[in-house]
Amino acid sequence: SNANLTQCKLAGTDLSGKNLSKCNLQESDLTGCKLTKTYLSGANLTQCKLLAGTDLSRSNLSGCNLQGADLTGCKVTESDLSDANLQQCKLLAGTDLSRSNLSRCNLEGADLRGCMLVEVNLSGAKLNECTLLEGSNLSKANLMGAKLAATDLTGCTLVDANLSGLDLTTCTLGARAGTSPGDVSMTNLSKANLSRCNLSKAHLTRCIFVESNLSEAKLTGCKVSAETDFSKADLSMCQLRQADMVGANLSGSNLSGAYMQGMNLKGADLSDANISNANLGPYNVFIPPPPPPSLVGERY
Repeated sequence: SNANLTQCKLAGTDLSGKNLSKCNLQESDLTGCKLTKTYLSGANLTQCKLLAGTDLSRSNLSGCNLQGADLTGCKVTESDLSDANLQQCKLLAGTDLSRSNLSRCNLEGADLRGCMLVEVNLSGAKLNECTLLEGSNLSKANLMGAKLAATDLTGCTLVDANLSGLDLTTCTLGARAGTSPGDVSMTNLSKANLSRCNLSKAHLTRCIFVESNLSEAKLTGCKVSAETDFSKADLSMCQLRQADMVGANLSGSNLSGAYMQGMNLKGADLSDANISNANLGPYNVFIPPPPPPSLVGERY
């Protein structure tokens, strides 16, 4: 511990189980190293190379500095990265952080495209301006209390994730502007906990909320598309004023007690939906499917 190992060439070295706490490994090459169960708490790993083949599973990286490090393809499963600094980090396709503790971690500006984050604890983490595009898997992740300002979640998998109470107003969730018609990327939030979440004025094009909990969430002024799916979702007591739900799938959803004034529900599917005690308001726009063509005046 406390050793100065800056700019060291340690590629392929077996350091598993070693105590490297508070070591200075700045700009070192750790590609292919075996670091399982290694104690790296408080270590300086800025600008380090920890590429494919590097195994950091079950290691203690709490409070360490990984700013600007490249962890593409690394295995960091079941590790402790609580309070770590991963600003501007690269954790691209092949990086596996499943079941790791990243609570209160700083991931601002990090590139997590294609990263595996299944069952990760990101509670209280900073993910501002983070890129989590198509291929990133955050299924069953805990994001309670996380900061997600200007974070791009387009195409992410967030099935059964906990986003309760988060402010997602500046996040990108739906298909991006200028997306080509053939782009079928979707953000999957099925069974996710979004209760009391703020999605006001959010663009939710191609988002999937099947069986999600959106109770008491704010979706005021949000915009969806015909591919947005709220089927069997819990939208009870939800704020939906002025929401543009044209063509949305709301079949089997629970809209009891929801505030729906001024909503545009043209072409929306409300079959088997529960709208008991919902506040539709005087200016609610609901246009049902057109009736069959009239036969009046037809000649045979």
